[in-house]
Amino acid sequence: MKRTTRSQSHAVSFEELPDWMTVRDAQIFLRLGRSTIYEMIQAGEIPSRRFGRQFRIAKEALRPTASKSTRFEV
Repeated sequence: MKRTTRSQSHAVSFEELPDWMTVRDAQIFLRLGRSTIYEMIQAGEIPSRRFGRQFRIAKEALRPTASKSTRFEV
């Protein structure tokens, strides 16, 4: 997922997301803070995998969240 700033944001459909997202990508997609994403990962609310020192979140793990709308501002 291309990094964007708020001034460069545009609508992205769920299908356009990468298969494995970084915490930053999920943060932008879900419009949540970094700490909140990590807390959700720790609580098991967002399934993730660890690749070295980084967490990656499967796009499909966010499908229940995305089912409310098919377009998101990121």
